[in-house]
Amino acid sequence: QLAVNGVIALLALFPILWMLLLALKNDAQQTSTYFAFSPTLENFGTVLSQRGTDLTSVDFKTAILMSIVNCGGAVLVSLIIGIPAACAAGRWKFKGSEDLMFNMLSFRFAPELMVIVPLFVIYNQFGLFDTVFGMIWVLQLVTMPLIVWILRSYFEDMPEDLEQAALLD
Repeated sequence: QLAVNGVIALLALFPILWMLLLALKNDAQQTSTYFAFSPTLENFGTVLSQRGTDLTSVDFKTAILMSIVNCGGAVLVSLIIGIPAACAAGRWKFKGSEDLMFNMLSFRFAPELMVIVPLFVIYNQFGLFDTVFGMIWVLQLVTMPLIVWILRSYFEDMPEDLEQAALLD
C-alpha cells in the first residue's frame, strides 16, 4: 500500500519536478531530456532582475504584485458580497430559489467566448480596459458563484437556534 501511494505521489508530483529541473538548466540544456546536467540559478536571476533581457522584458516584481492585488481584491469583493448572499440563499426559501442558485452556479461554467463579447462591450463603454478595477471585476465574476454555492450549504446546516442565541447576546 505504501509503495503504491508513493508511486501515485511521484506521478502526481512529476510535472512540478520537471519544471524545477527545467528552471535549473541553462539555455543550451533546456531541450535535452537527460537528467545529468550542471544546475544553475541564472534563470532565476534573469526573472528577478530589474533589467530586460532577450528572454524577458517583464518586470517580475511588479507583475507578481499586480497579481496579488488583483486576486486579493477579487476575493475580498467576492467575500463581501458573497457571504450575505449565501446567508440569504440558505435561510430564505421561495418559489424558484433553487433555480436561481443553479443559474448562479451555471455562470461559473459558462464558456468564456459567451461571456467575452458582452464584457468587451461593457468595458468599452465604461473605460475599464487595462485597469485594476476592471480586472478585479472579471475575477470576482468567476469566484463569486462558487463562494455563494459553497457557503449556502453552510448556512443551511447552521441551526436557527444558534442564530437566535447570537442575536440575544
